[in-house]
Amino acid sequence: MDRTRIVLLIIAAAVIGACLGVLGHWYFTDIAPAKKTKIIAQKQMEQMKKMVRTGEVTDVTSDSVTLEVKKSGDDSLIGQKLTFKIGKTTTVQAGMNVLNRPDEAIDLGRYVKAGMTVDVLAEGDRALAVHWEAPFSSLFFGSATDKHF
Repeated sequence: MDRTRIVLLIIAAAVIGACLGVLGHWYFTDIAPAKKTKIIAQKQMEQMKKMVRTGEVTDVTSDSVTLEVKKSGDDSLIGQKLTFKIGKTTTVQAGMNVLNRPDEAIDLGRYVKAGMTVDVLAEGDRALAVHWEAPFSSLFFGSATDKHF
């Protein structure tokens, strides 16, 4: 082989190596993490859907709410009366407005009355979040309960 061919082979190998390096870096820093994140997000969304219960309030106290489940990500809970504990870590939301600050206990009985329809994000018997549509908000923003399922 003459020198020209050797130089061309070395240059071609360097270009191919650089291209493979750039493509590998792009895949492992952009594509692979995005795929992994999408899979994790889908699993979390499915888990979240299973945690939401929507129903009519039958009883409410300052630290608990009982509702008859009308919609749920877990179909076996539909029709049951479930009681959820309200604590300092529970987020209480009317429409788009959050009513309590983080780690602040709230008297749920001031806001929620029997017969209201509420959404509860629950973990076991503990409410992580309680939400209901504020009057007239569904006229402007649509019904939030329809978007859960």
